[in-house]
Amino acid sequence: MKYIKSKKISKKKYELTLEVSDYDLEMIEDMATTYKPFQEYHNKKNKLDIDFELPLYYFTDKYQKWLNKTWRTFWKLWHKHDE
Repeated sequence: MKYIKSKKISKKKYELTLEVSDYDLEMIEDMATTYKPFQEYHNKKNKLDIDFELPLYYFTDKYQKWLNKTWRTFWKLWHKHDE
């Protein structure tokens, strides 16, 4: 995802132009419909019982990098147009 341009429409409205690739759409679809972006992590300190361990989940590297890049794009836009 890449920022192209923006235009102020009214006092608090902007028209933004973003370039969104097929890869971006696939990543959004995966995050919304599958568990592919997540990886299970077992922490031995979180054991609730001898046989029961509470799993933790975090994003895989591929999805974490894409999320960071996308978030930076929106963060820049936010600070550019924040009044």
